[in-house]
Amino acid sequence: MKFYLPVLTLALTSLMACKKVEVPQGKEEMVRGKWKLELDNDKGILKEYTFYPTWDTSKKPIDTLYTSNSSSETIQDTIRRVNGFPECKLDDFLEFGEGIDGVLNTGEKKCPSGETSEVPIKWGFKDNYTRMYIYEAGEMFLGNDDLVGDVVELSESRIKLRYQVIRPVFFNGVYMQDTAFYTIALKR
Repeated sequence: MKFYLPVLTLALTSLMACKKVEVPQGKEEMVRGKWKLELDNDKGILKEYTFYPTWDTSKKPIDTLYTSNSSSETIQDTIRRVNGFPECKLDDFLEFGEGIDGVLNTGEKKCPSGETSEVPIKWGFKDNYTRMYIYEAGEMFLGNDDLVGDVVELSESRIKLRYQVIRPVFFNGVYMQDTAFYTIALKR
């Protein structure tokens, strides 16, 4: 009996002394949940484009961020502000779920043209968490259903992405590609 008492005391002491080790939260777990477009005050969806056409595509490859050079000028204008969004869209939010599944929830106020309550989306990260994709959420991103953007900021309360849209345009009898960059911020 004398032998069991010290062993029992040692076992109880070691159990009580153990502390729970906090495991850092992964980026996927951190962003799961509800997110709205940041539209407070003068914030919205920022559009950047080149004022003069740049013919030398080697200076700004498609996979990298645009940096202005001496032959072109970057113009920035906030193209959607709170007063620019239809009221029925102001309460829309994204909900990132388990795996790559999520929904675009169209909120309480429905647009007159008829909206479903939820639109299934796909989301996730690429390239070692430097890029994020959100597919099928075009209603929130100016019609861009397949958004793949560079992660500019990522925290528990804010996600900021920068993505590009390339559209064909006909200018002075020549078909060209019009490239615009958009920056969006999502908040909890």
